[in-house]
Amino acid sequence: MLKAAKSSLFQLEAMWCGKLTSGTGIRHDPERVDALSALPVPSTVAELRYFVYSSSWLHDSLPDMHASLRLCRRGWVWMRKRIGRRNKNALIVAVELSEAEVSSYNDVKTLIKVSVPLIFPSPTSELVVMTDASLTGWSIVVTEVENWDSSLRVDKQHHRMVICKGGTFKSSHLNWTIVEKEAFPIIKAYTELEYPLQRERGFKLFCDHANLIYIFAPHVGLKKHIRDRLQRWAMTSVHYRTRCG
Repeated sequence: MLKAAKSSLFQLEAMWCGKLTSGTGIRHDPERVDALSALPVPSTVAELRYFVYSSSWLHDSLPDMHASLRLCRRGWVWMRKRIGRRNKNALIVAVELSEAEVSSYNDVKTLIKVSVPLIFPSPTSELVVMTDASLTGWSIVVTEVENWDSSLRVDKQHHRMVICKGGTFKSSHLNWTIVEKEAFPIIKAYTELEYPLQRERGFKLFCDHANLIYIFAPHVGLKKHIRDRLQRWAMTSVHYRTRCG
């Protein structure tokens, strides 16, 4: 049942879960962004945890967020293990960040300040998916190009952000081969971004061509369990119309 006290009529923009949604797209609440950007360097475990959790909420519009936040998150996890989760005074324990962690903290605040609004993709525009990976992390950036110019490189096109995702490899994933790590964000995009990628015009995928070769035609020199995993991943892409660049 709708309640009048909780309803608003004729609004061009509405707040939902800390984000402002309108007919043109989604952007983060400016007051929240300003508040996070103005936070001083954490002095307690509670302040560090607050910053890590609050900034992680913005990751969909912050490219390279996880790489910048990695040191801060690692410091928070290390402190939690050292003090113990059940310690009543754990959150008020003082914490002193290293120079590298302070630099990481400031990098995240800089990213938060320049967070971009996310647009709703148009069915007539070109949807672009770009993926990459390193030894320790991966990233996915999905953008829209309204007027694609074939004479220009992809980095010279006029992009508008749809969504971005990223993460770090953990535990056994750190032992994956480079082939698997490079293929992972491609398959991650297929599985987690199914709704925006299932479109009549298809989308453009930009990655290292060698990654696609390894996914769809694994070399016999690879170990059998690696070839099997790549082949399972390849099956997730058969439902999409993809143009590779």
